[in-house]
Amino acid sequence: EQAMTTQIISSGVTSSGLTVSSGNELLVLSGGVTDNSTVLSGGTEFVSAGGLAANTRVSAGGVLSGPGTMTGLQNHDYGSVSGVLVGGGFDGGTLIVESGGVASGVTINRQGIEFVALNGSVGGTVVNDLGRLQIYGSASGDVISSGGTEYFSAAAVISGDVVMSGGTVQFAGDIKSGQTITLGASVTSTTLL
Repeated sequence: EQAMTTQIISSGVTSSGLTVSSGNELLVLSGGVTDNSTVLSGGTEFVSAGGLAANTRVSAGGVLSGPGTMTGLQNHDYGSVSGVLVGGGFDGGTLIVESGGVASGVTINRQGIEFVALNGSVGGTVVNDLGRLQIYGSASGDVISSGGTEYFSAAAVISGDVVMSGGTVQFAGDIKSGQTITLGASVTSTTLL
């Protein structure tokens, strides 16, 4: 039986194209960067506060967790992503929660986007100023803060989401019953695809 190995990306180091296989762990310390890494089923990537994971693919059965930051436009979650920040940097960041993928406790900051595909699922997302949560799948317990935007398609399933004063909700079809819209929030119907 193969022993578990932990690969550590320390401050000032950028590693590209790493693959984290089953039973192994990739640990990104503050100041460290991974780009184009792939976390396979049974593998784990942990991004410390101040660490960056760019353009990461999390396969079904793979796990990526924060509190560090995901950046880049090609982050694909077919597995599980939790606790990370998305965006906030110069070029923001996009996390695509693919069909079968789950994301929990993600914080979307400036120029960050969390895109939830059909049959993708998110919970406990916090969308801050200039962040965006775009839902085609299911979402629960999300909070849209002032300056943040939530968009959901007609097919989306929403429960327990709260849009705070200054936040924006955009929707296609009908407004969802699973939403609490705070006084001072902006609500608009849109045909955005």
